[in-house]
Parts: sequence; structure tokens; C-alpha cells
Amino acid sequence: MTRFRFAALAAMVICVGGVTGAQALEYEISVTPDRDVCWQPTYRPERVVVNTRGRLVRPPARSMAYDLNYQASGGLVRNSYHPGVYVETQRVVEPEHYSLSPTACPPRTRG
Repeated sequence: MTRFRFAALAAMVICVGGVTGAQALEYEISVTPDRDVCWQPTYRPERVVVNTRGRLVRPPARSMAYDLNYQASGGLVRNSYHPGVYVETQRVVEPEHYSLSPTACPPRTRG
């Protein structure tokens, strides 16, 4: 058991007649050696991987658009590209959990 001496200075102010006084306060505490192991919990949220091209709804396509009377209108034909349509999918990589990391313990005192 280790003993420490602490001296604390408590100031008492007396406002009668402008007189001030100081009083020294001394006390002993005994500190128990710390062999405890303490842990700091940290919350880890769920980790999810999002695939933006998960499930195919409509494949990519090309189309030719032209007027029914395209020869009379100057032969304008439009070649259009339509990108595919997908539904996002999610996959859990790591579920939510608490992780414990070692940390210093507060001192245990006995008075």
C-alpha cells in the first residue's frame, strides 16, 4: 500500500472589516496498486457494400428512329443508345458490434 500526502490550501475570505485569512488543509489517502484491466467500448456500425449494377431490369439497347416519310424529309435517321436499368443490391460485409480497446483504469482510493 502506498501513501501519498496531499496539501490543499483552502482560502477563507472574511469580509468583516476587510480581514482575510487562509487556512491550510492537509489530509492522507491510501492508493491501492492498480492491477486491473479496463476496456473502452466503441460502437462499430454495420458495413454494407452497395452494388449499383445489382439486378438487371432492362438491358442496354440501340434504336433507329426515323420519320415514316424520311426520304421526303431529307433522310434524317437517328441512332439512339439507351443505357441499361439496374436495381441496387446491398450485401452486409461486417455486422454491427462493439469493440473493446484497452485503456488506463481510474485509481482506486480508500479514505
